Order: sequence, then C-alpha cells, then structure tokens
Amino acid sequence: MPIVNRSKTLRATPSVYHSWCVGEAATVTTEPQVKRYFATATRDALREQWGNAGVRDTAERVPQRVRDDILHDRGTWVSERSFIAFHIAIFEGVAGHDRETYNRIIRRTTEMSFGVVRKLLVSMASPRRIFESGPAIWKADHTHGVLECRLHESGHRGVLALRDSPFTESPHARAGLAENLRYVLELSGAKGAIETHGPAGPGVLEIKVRWA
Repeated sequence: MPIVNRSKTLRATPSVYHSWCVGEAATVTTEPQVKRYFATATRDALREQWGNAGVRDTAERVPQRVRDDILHDRGTWVSERSFIAFHIAIFEGVAGHDRETYNRIIRRTTEMSFGVVRKLLVSMASPRRIFESGPAIWKADHTHGVLECRLHESGHRGVLALRDSPFTESPHARAGLAENLRYVLELSGAKGAIETHGPAGPGVLEIKVRWA
C-alpha cells in the first residue's frame, strides 16, 4: 500500500482548482457538502496567522465559485470540493508549499471548528470514545462518505478508513484530512499521535494512527 510521508511537501497546479470546482451547478443533495463552520474556522485561522492579506492572497488563487462558497456565510453547508480547493490555495500560497506550516493551519482550524462545536465531547473524550463516535460524527458533518474506525485492542493504535468522499481523491485532500483526524485524537488524549496514510483501493483512504 502506498504511504504518504508527512514530512514531504505536496504540490498542486492551478488547474487543480478548476478541475475540482468548475462544472455544472450542483445541489446540496447531489454535490458533497461539509458543515459551514469548518469553512468559517479555516478563514478565521488563516486571518489569525496571516491577516487579511493572507485571506486575499488565498482568495485570488481560486475560482469565483470557491470564493463565494468559502468567504460568504450563506447556509449551513458548503461544497466539499470548494473547501478542499481553498485549502490547496493556502498550501500553494501563504504556506509556501511547506507541509508543517500548512499543518499548523489544519490544527488551528480543528481547534476553532471541531474543538468548539464538539467542545464537551473533546473535554470528556478518550481515543476510544473518538473511535466509537467517529462514524456518527462524520455523518453529521458531511453529506457524503462513510468513515470506519477500528481501534486495536492495545488501545494505542487504530485504523480509520474513509470511502466515497472527495477527501479520498487527491494527495493534498488525503494528507489534510489525515492530519485533521490525527490532531482530533491528540486532543482527546492520544499523546504523541503519529499518522501514516494512503489509498487502500478505489475511493478509499486508510489512515493508521499510533500513540504512546
């Protein structure tokens, strides 16, 4: 199974934004959607780190449709592909293609989204509880995709498998989600959590996480 090294940077080309985000208009029932609070948290984390100039730089790198989806607070849901394209633009732009710089935005976005909306869960959670509740949480926050979580009997490692989601479709999307889920586990008490990830068949992302 191919495994992505977290220390390596990933590059995308401007055509990625158009291939992911430009096309026939979709409705909430046909196009994969994610809860808007993730997009709002991304924008706020970006502004916190790089100011309004960072938001402008990122916005200029994506098509108008993506800007409309991410920068305007309309409705409960936002296109998942627009969300991913905006994150690619962060990585390509203000993060300078540096994976760790970008991962700091992922972690801050997680704190400002999942960490706020699921504050009670995080405050009372253990890695085991995250593995148990993970599929239901994914279903509540995403219109598409199925997340399967398998915790090893040791309680110190596990596997998360996502299928049928845009987050499985590109190296950048896979790497970003892997860091997001790794950090959620770290917040729940999985100290020193380390992840490896890679495709596990068509439309399937497998993330392996271990911790002390």
